[in-house]
Formats: sequence, structure tokens, C-alpha cells
Amino acid sequence: MTKVPFLSPKFCGPRFEQHGMPLEVLPELAAYRELVLAVAEGLYRIKNPEKKRLPKGFNQRLHLDLRQVNSGSAVPVIERMTPASLGLDLHDEFEQARNLIGCAVEEVAAGRPLPPEFPSSAVRAFGAMGRTLRDGEYVLLALPGSDTGPRFDKAIRGSLLLTRDPSYQDEVELIGEVVAVDYAQEEITIRLRDGQALKFSTPLSSEETKMTASNLPWLYPILVRGLATFDSNKRLTSLDKIRETTVLETSDALGLFNQSLAQLAELQNGWSGASNVGYGEVQLHALRWCFYTLALGYGVPLPVLFPVEPRSVRAEWRPKPQDVSLEITLDDGHAYLHALNVDTHEVREQEGLSLQNLD
Repeated sequence: MTKVPFLSPKFCGPRFEQHGMPLEVLPELAAYRELVLAVAEGLYRIKNPEKKRLPKGFNQRLHLDLRQVNSGSAVPVIERMTPASLGLDLHDEFEQARNLIGCAVEEVAAGRPLPPEFPSSAVRAFGAMGRTLRDGEYVLLALPGSDTGPRFDKAIRGSLLLTRDPSYQDEVELIGEVVAVDYAQEEITIRLRDGQALKFSTPLSSEETKMTASNLPWLYPILVRGLATFDSNKRLTSLDKIRETTVLETSDALGLFNQSLAQLAELQNGWSGASNVGYGEVQLHALRWCFYTLALGYGVPLPVLFPVEPRSVRAEWRPKPQDVSLEITLDDGHAYLHALNVDTHEVREQEGLSLQNLD
């Protein structure tokens, strides 16, 4: 077998900083092969309009192997394999397709149209790529011998798909508040951080979902994972397939958290001296959703919040035998962690933390 380097994509983001390749990301490599096949098929048909069928064994000529994962984020080395005895020209439609895919990603990322030679029939094949990427993650489609290349992420994926269709689908992980439950129709309506309301269907038999119908003076935070549709402005318009829902189960902690937020909102200018101003609605709203994300996305319990001078908030947790506090400056989101083990009196402190989205 003849082995020829084909692609060295570099996966970038927090999950890839340990130079490993998470198993849930491996489908991206299979999706890339399907994309190359789709583009190569389109190129062949453009060059041979008189032929109704592909040559026999066309797809089998693209045999890609994952040889290793190099260091430097996660860099899988993909090689093309071919029997040496066949003497195939490796500078064929598949290599052209690989190069054209990179060009298409670059052009669309720069706000320009697809290259004119890119087969329109292959655009939808971009839809299978990028589904496992999270916000802030991306892939550099680097050619062999290079450590950089066109950047492919969820936003660019959407832009590529919109060159063909007025909408597209993508995997989402959303955090919202449950505002209505329709048991007859088995539907839940949630409100996102920006105020957008979304309705979706899901079985309502689990205990965690039944909690949302209780008559409590606050709304339950919920994490929803599934498939969603986005319009031509990349605005989420519907939740089409729900894969998982998670509702916070500890109503007592949720109640204390909301009560402490309400108390912060009631503080007026001069609440503890002439120089102290009250807490702004926008900042408290951001603080609420920040802790929703920590609770639902990372399993951090909801804290109780206390005012701190000036324009800061202290979040407190007391899981025995720990006494943990996080002091947050709302203007810039900087935070200071203090943890005390009340049994051993061991103290752990950490400065320089940052909580995003406290805008």
C-alpha cells in the first residue's frame, strides 16, 4: 500500500489542550471524508456531463486512515492509502476536492461567495461537519506539513449552509427558564437569557420535569440539548429534536438563590454609606444566568449571594466540611475564591478568576 499524507486538521479549544482526541469528536473525521466524496463527485460530474454514472469503484478510491494524533492541541494525521500496484494518480478529484473545501471555507469566512467551481450539490455535505464542536472550538484544515489552515467552526458551518438554503440545523445546548408546561400536549415553553421564548415537545413522565409544574414563586432553570433550526440571520427559530433535558432538582437551594438575588435588587444607592450604589438590573440578570450555567453545565450548586462594597457580590456555599466563598466584581467579572476546611483549618485561595457574561 502507498501512504500519502492527506490532511492534518488541528482541533482547538479547551477540550483539546491536553493533546488528546475526545472520542465524541471522531465523527468529524468521518464527516470530512463524506464531504470530500461529495465534492469529488460533483467535480467529476461537472467535467463529464455526458456520463450519468460514476466510474465503478469511484468512492473506494478514497481510503483515508487516521494514523496518529500529534501534539500541539489535537492534530490527527490523516493519510490516503492506495494499492501501489494500481498506480493511481493521487492528484485526482479527491485532492482537488480537499483543496477546494479549504478554499470554500476561507472565502465564506471572509464574507465572500463560494468559489465558482465549487459544486452546489455538495454544499449540504458541510451539514454533517461541526456538529460535535462547542462554542469557542474550531478546526484548522491544515494541509500536510503545515500547522495552520482555513478555520472551520459552528458559525462558518452555518454560513456555508446558508449559501444553499434559507435555514440550517445544528446541535445546541441551551439554558433557559421554564415558563409554561402543557401536560395535555406534552410541551414545555422556556425563556432564554435574551428573552426569546421557545416551545418544544418532550415526554413529561420524569420526576425532574414534573417539578416544573409546581406553584413556586420562581422559575426552574433547565438545560436542553437537541437539534435546532436557524434562519438566514443565524437566529434560532425552533427546537426540532430534544435529546436531553435536565432541570435543577434542589428547590430549596434555588429558592435561597432567588431570594438573595431579589434582596440585592432592592438595595438602593447609599445602602451602606454614601459611596455605595445599588446593583443594576442588567448585571444581576447576567449574574443569575452565570450561576445557572455553572449549575446545569458543570454541576456547581447554586449559592447564596450577599452584597459587598463596592459593586461586588459574595457567593457562599457551605458543603460540609467546606466553607467556600467567591467574591465577584460585577464591573469586570473578576473573582476571588476562598475555601476553608473547618475540620483541618486548611485554607485554599485563588485570585485572577474570571466569570464571563457579567455584562
